[in-house]
Amino acid sequence: SLQSQLPYDIIYLDLKMPNVSGFDILRIMNEDDELSDDYKNKIVVITALAQNKDTIVLNENPMVSKIIYKPIRVGSF
Repeated sequence: SLQSQLPYDIIYLDLKMPNVSGFDILRIMNEDDELSDDYKNKIVVITALAQNKDTIVLNENPMVSKIIYKPIRVGSF
């Protein structure tokens, strides 16, 4: 299974990547029951997309623990 290949405590996922969307990655992981359980609240999404519909979809995903909006300012943490 994919889970045995990805023993990570946290995943930083950029939504805009070449060849694949971060939304596609989240969808694929959600379709795998083992992954969706093991990675609940362990994905930090990084995005420049600050549209309300995207934020709503991400906030409803149980694997997403935080959304960080680009550009990132060091003092914002």
